[in-house]
Amino acid sequence: MTKPDSNPPPGGNRSLLKAIRADIDLHLRSGLYLIGFVVSALLALPLALLVPSSRLASAIPAFILICLGSATMLFMAARIVRERDDGMLDAVLGTPLSANNFIAAKLVSLNLLMVFMTVVMLSLLQAGIALQGGEGPLFSLLDFGFGLIGLMTLFLLVALGLIVRFRRLTDFLLPALLLSFFIQMPVLLVLDVFEHWALLVIPSASPTLIMMGAFGTVDPLLASMGYLGTALWLVILFVWSKRAFYHYLVNDTE
Repeated sequence: MTKPDSNPPPGGNRSLLKAIRADIDLHLRSGLYLIGFVVSALLALPLALLVPSSRLASAIPAFILICLGSATMLFMAARIVRERDDGMLDAVLGTPLSANNFIAAKLVSLNLLMVFMTVVMLSLLQAGIALQGGEGPLFSLLDFGFGLIGLMTLFLLVALGLIVRFRRLTDFLLPALLLSFFIQMPVLLVLDVFEHWALLVIPSASPTLIMMGAFGTVDPLLASMGYLGTALWLVILFVWSKRAFYHYLVNDTE
């Protein structure tokens, strides 16, 4: 397989926008948004019916970290496996679309899907609470949005860097399960089950702290440090996933 130019070609921005639109169209036609709606509704039910309103400020970031984080990894892995099996990946890599733009298109399109799922979940949750005569927790939409996108992008990059090593989705599941178990350990901090500085070193801790800060459940200074940690981890994971992408797909190395 010919290695595409790692530098954006002329008209690279247009190529990126076309790739994003193509991915979104594919997600719509393959029913991912319908699946996302159903999954979000199922997640909203236990939050609305079983979790007291006083605990929602912790439960919402925890649900996003565990449930949406796992779904995000599966969506990315499924897309890469399908495109590889259908030969779409070879066709894309033979075009002027750069590796950076290919990865960016996947990150943007799948992040849009996860934002959609989160909006559905929170909307149904709020509706369920209102029907019970209660009120949902107040939070900073800006901080919550940054934390959510940072966390989902992190999971997408981890999934990309892992799935390119396997030909089948079933082979990916066990390593992904073990890796996600480690990545999602900061949920102990979110739920106030266990506190230790080592949990803050785990990549998902930084964007999770931003989301916790949106609800006011963590020290503002610690939440603000989450922005720096998130930026650092995203750079590291982007470089790692891109190298894996080149090694296992572009160079077709086993």
